[in-house]
Amino acid sequence: MELQNASTKAAMKQHLEAASAFIVEQDLVREWNDGAIYPAEMAFFLAMCAHQGVETVVESGRQDGYSTLVLGRWAKVQNKRAVSIDLELDPPRAAQCHARMKGLPIELVVGNAFGAIGRVLRSVRAKPFAYLLDGPKGIPAMSMIAASRGRNLRVAGIHNILTTDAEYPLLIERGCMFYEELEGGERWAKLHELESEFCRGSSRTLEKSQLGVIPRPRLPMLSPLYGVFQPFAVRAAWELGQYRNVERAGSLWGMMKLRRLRRSGATGAVE
Repeated sequence: MELQNASTKAAMKQHLEAASAFIVEQDLVREWNDGAIYPAEMAFFLAMCAHQGVETVVESGRQDGYSTLVLGRWAKVQNKRAVSIDLELDPPRAAQCHARMKGLPIELVVGNAFGAIGRVLRSVRAKPFAYLLDGPKGIPAMSMIAASRGRNLRVAGIHNILTTDAEYPLLIERGCMFYEELEGGERWAKLHELESEFCRGSSRTLEKSQLGVIPRPRLPMLSPLYGVFQPFAVRAAWELGQYRNVERAGSLWGMMKLRRLRRSGATGAVE
């Protein structure tokens, strides 16, 4: 694991305290909306970004824009760069999200993340950057993370990771962390107190975090787990500017997963 030695743990505790203070002082707990990444999860992600020297965060999947709002405030206060990608399939919802970002230095990109991330990479590869992936998630998200190896990717966050997911063992093996593994201080405790009060009754449990964060990610470039969405092919298509081909491959992966779910009688959204 990344945080085994005492000095690194101490540094992360300081970053976690600073990120917690930022969330609280910016009154971002009260901005939270159901279904979004929790405030404490965002503090954990920002703490890891600080620890790894991240200059740019690329988010995929913003919906109502809570995590996007946090990143926009972070970019403004820290003089960093934030980019958010979304398909914006619900125009009224997208319009409300855009209004929420008024005055913040965050780039709102409309498009398919499978191709859009490849385009964005061309402008961020010179500086340390991070991913915050909340759509696509799961295996497609892992494939794009793996395809970005060697491009100064310092941190990768994936939302809605469950211990029952097929990809969970590989993520843990490759250093994926959850905030329960860290020790915080008074500000971290205060953030949890406010979160428990404001987010009580949400559709997702507060008992266990579901934002997995991988420092210095080194996921495999080739694995049966990825199916038709192999990272080496994603990387090659991005480098050739064949973004639509990556989008088609991502759509194919989703259709194949949906078919498997229907055959098994399972229900749920395709990540």
